[in-house]
Amino acid sequence: MNVFIYQMITDIPWRALPRLFGEWRSVCRRFNFWQKMEILVKLSKQLSKMADS
Repeated sequence: MNVFIYQMITDIPWRALPRLFGEWRSVCRRFNFWQKMEILVKLSKQLSKMADS
C-alpha cells in the first residue's frame, strides 16, 4: 500500500519508482487491478470509518 501513497504524493511515473517497491511493472499491474476491483475505494472508506471512531 505504501507504494501507492508514495506515487500519488510524489506524482512520479511508475518507471521512476525506487527499487525498494519492487519491479515497477508489477506495481503498476497491481495498482490497475486494485482500481478495477475497487479495492482502493473500499480501503479508503474503511480507513475513514476508523478515523471517525
